[in-house]
Amino acid sequence: MMTHRAERQRFSIGYHLNSWDLTGLPLRPAIKFLADQGFGWFEILAFTSLSDQYARKYMQLGNQAPMGVTTDTDILRRYALLSEGQSEYGIKLSSFYV
Repeated sequence: MMTHRAERQRFSIGYHLNSWDLTGLPLRPAIKFLADQGFGWFEILAFTSLSDQYARKYMQLGNQAPMGVTTDTDILRRYALLSEGQSEYGIKLSSFYV
């Protein structure tokens, strides 16, 4: 009996939130959107001061407000949001880029 290709597939497809993230849009709706579309995984920028500086320098994002300071609590708040995405929507973090 012939099986469909999707049944033989041994991996899951994820999606990146880098473009969404770089525009400064809120992440919770993006994570929910991906989960609602059936994605089980996502990747995202860490958004530390280093990644913010890199994005400003090389990604041609247009006019931006002056660079701020990323504090430990900012980073921990972001980590909590990513964890909540998994708890609330069942979507998991696959990659975290600095």
